[in-house]
Amino acid sequence: MSNRKKEVMILRAFLLLLPLVGLGLQVKAGAKPEKENTVVVGYTEDDKTIHKNAEGEYYGYGVDYLEKLSEYTGWNLQYKLVKEEERLRMLADGELDLLCNVSKRCEEREELLFSEGNSMIEYPMLCALEENDSIFFDDHKAINGVKIGINKSTGLEYILRNYCSKAGIRYKPVYYKSFHEMYAALKNKEVDLILASSLRQMEGIKYVAKTGIKEIYFATGKQNAALMQTLEDASAKLREDVPFLTSNLYILHYGRASEKLLGITREEDQFIKSRKTLKVACDPDNY
Repeated sequence: MSNRKKEVMILRAFLLLLPLVGLGLQVKAGAKPEKENTVVVGYTEDDKTIHKNAEGEYYGYGVDYLEKLSEYTGWNLQYKLVKEEERLRMLADGELDLLCNVSKRCEEREELLFSEGNSMIEYPMLCALEENDSIFFDDHKAINGVKIGINKSTGLEYILRNYCSKAGIRYKPVYYKSFHEMYAALKNKEVDLILASSLRQMEGIKYVAKTGIKEIYFATGKQNAALMQTLEDASAKLREDVPFLTSNLYILHYGRASEKLLGITREEDQFIKSRKTLKVACDPDNY
């Protein structure tokens, strides 16, 4: 097992075993949640917050947070795999009780209830194939006029439009029903770039632009007002007891945005390829 994996496992165990005090909403130790406390949480094949491994175990930011929250609510959490393009309709219709990552700009917003505070933030990133040596980070001239794959269900394009408007960039949108279809199109070179969340784990890509920032929320159907109120009350108590839980979980699962969401500019690439020798003066007593 790699040192990184060991560190993640140790940190995850530490975060989830943090002592909690004053748990007015917590279920008694050893008590089994009642059947009516079952909460069906939807997730997709390419979900950003909930994943399932080969052993059938669930993991991810959403799982860690909700499992901790359930110590306050007494919820019996059940995770249900759904199609990405159907998840919001299923939530509005009551087939799902909760989703962890929903935009307040989604088409179904009038039929949903959202948490007061965001569940997390994400950065809509323009991504190219790692082998693409014609586009670099914030390379507006090279980005202008390209085909960009866009997942219609994410609600990220309005941020891209704002970014392109300010940068004087025009693009040709190509729409897909899911992240999986969009990602495949990039690998097959049907599009030049894709617009994807910074929360996505993708291989073989490089970032060429951070187009903005977006808040996402926990959401339920309007018929589930009591459940949303329980979530709000428990979340407030959890923040009081474990103030840095969400920020620590974010770093654990997605890394530090300031370190991860970077790319090499055209000028930097040219400098690296020039193989210039740098002479650095230093005080040997201080290094």
